[in-house]
Amino acid sequence: MQSLKFSLTWATWQFLAVLLLLLAPSQLWLGEPVWAIEPDRAAQLLGLPVAYLVAVFVTALVFLARRGVRAPVVLGVFATALAGYLLFLLLVDAWYSRGVLLFGSSVFLGLALLPFLHRRLLVPGTLLLVPAALVLGGLGIATSMSERGETDVLPERSVTRSSLYHTLEIDYLRHVEPTIDGGGIDRLGDDFLLVTGEGDFFRYAFVGDSLVADRLPLQVPINRSEFSEAADEDIVTEWFRVAGLLTQEVEGGIRAVVSHHVWHGDQSCYALRFSDIVFDPDEILAGTREASGWRTLHETRPCLPIRDRGNRFAGLEAGGRIAPLGDTALIVSVGDHEFDGWNSDEALAQDPESDYGKTLILPLDGSDPWLFTLGHRNPQGLHVAPNGEIWLSEHGPRHGDELNRLVEGGNYGWPYETHGTEYGELSWPLSGLVGPEDGFVGPEHAWVPSIAPSNLISLEEGGFPAWEDDLILSSLQAQSLFRIRLDEGRVVYAESILVGRRVRDLVEGRDGRILLWGDGGWLASVTVSPDSAEESLVRLCTACHSVEGGEGHGLGPNLAGVFGAEVGSRSGFAYSEALSALGGVWTEERLDAFLRDPVGFAPGTTMIVAGVEDDEERRFLVEYLRDLGD
Repeated sequence: MQSLKFSLTWATWQFLAVLLLLLAPSQLWLGEPVWAIEPDRAAQLLGLPVAYLVAVFVTALVFLARRGVRAPVVLGVFATALAGYLLFLLLVDAWYSRGVLLFGSSVFLGLALLPFLHRRLLVPGTLLLVPAALVLGGLGIATSMSERGETDVLPERSVTRSSLYHTLEIDYLRHVEPTIDGGGIDRLGDDFLLVTGEGDFFRYAFVGDSLVADRLPLQVPINRSEFSEAADEDIVTEWFRVAGLLTQEVEGGIRAVVSHHVWHGDQSCYALRFSDIVFDPDEILAGTREASGWRTLHETRPCLPIRDRGNRFAGLEAGGRIAPLGDTALIVSVGDHEFDGWNSDEALAQDPESDYGKTLILPLDGSDPWLFTLGHRNPQGLHVAPNGEIWLSEHGPRHGDELNRLVEGGNYGWPYETHGTEYGELSWPLSGLVGPEDGFVGPEHAWVPSIAPSNLISLEEGGFPAWEDDLILSSLQAQSLFRIRLDEGRVVYAESILVGRRVRDLVEGRDGRILLWGDGGWLASVTVSPDSAEESLVRLCTACHSVEGGEGHGLGPNLAGVFGAEVGSRSGFAYSEALSALGGVWTEERLDAFLRDPVGFAPGTTMIVAGVEDDEERRFLVEYLRDLGD
């Protein structure tokens, strides 16, 4: 009888232990119940209770065979099961949180050993597990039902990526769980503003190394429900979404400009609308002030019908990016929604009376917009560089994705000129129908095979000193960032940096980090790896200069033994006239002045890096150069 009572209690303990392993890691560490977690991540969490059940089964067999089992044997069985689970995570390269893993493993081993330490602990321990399970389950239900307020966004995973000039730290974060892809992210003062594809707004702020999120009481005026009700079963309603976001600091707070689809039920057609709103994030969160009403800046013309062939609603080819032109106007991109003359009768990108397949200038004073460029397919990236150049990235049909430099009035050729092909074909059927005499503008760079470029930025805040003046482009299909090096306006190369997830949008923060927004609701912070900050500074030198003894040179003169050497004295290297005429030797003061402003120190000097502004970074480089021997 005593043995039966122990067996029932032990079985009850193990049942409750499995239940806790299901609930505790996700609820106590991630702050959300296991049933609300994305399926691929939930499957990895489920592996822990599965491993526990396997260990329980093996322990039961040992108990029956030996009519008893000791704690060291139990520890060995459960540790082996846990090791198998950890090996599984390693082999599948799982996107797990290290904190969740450590916490879950500790609970795993504790629940395994406690019943075998002393029989008297089993009954009270079991009684304690019951309310623990109830509390965790209740918390999960409450979390699911409540609106999420300010929360910490916990890191899922951190990886280090090697790139030219910088070693990168990519911290993957998760907070939003959107039902559809799309949306965008932009700077909000020192913080960030995010809008999802559904039109929900979140503010993100870095507090130390932690990211804190607020859900804002704002909603884009997108009538998705009306579109979904009118759509047939073969129409992808998830492509009816918010496509882009721009923020601007204005009197009264922040102006948020979004692009989104709109459905006109009375005409059975849709368009892309650009809407804006002015609000103060702190005041609307505190409830002391409401955001002013949404205003329509522009709605594309004509209103498009649902087609009867191809992708009947190709909302994924909306474009919809927005960039500022000073304080008085915006430039926006509009995709052709597959009205390309092949999947439809009309080639709207070449129709000057249509807004589709174009970039447009939208004055903020409410006056009429005007056409800036035409001949685009799906322009998902738009950026006005500090020097005034306007860059646009767009998807080709199959391959042939493009990077274009926009010139007002330029015709970029789509759908009559492309480096891509039709899906399943060896050519694009409309290529060559219009001759080169029509003056189409070619791309600055094209990708074959496709990378599905999304947005692009240039870096201005100094977080990646060796990348200044480069363009940073994000991609969906390639799941990478591309660092595009320009030389006198010409694309020299595009370095690929693997992210491992589809990147929908990106923005540079005031602290110099790059924040990525990706499909599926994840964020990632990209910074120069703190463990390799000195290594990155050295790369600024070794990228162009040899630092070994001898007379060999790279793009720049050999730096070995430069400290104390005569300025411009290395044989076999052509110095600028100004540097050759300086005379004297390299001292700490001279090296510091040169590193701060090479051109100012010796006009005519050519350096990839314009200068090193940070005093500590220059001090390190001076010491590094001083220590280089012959």
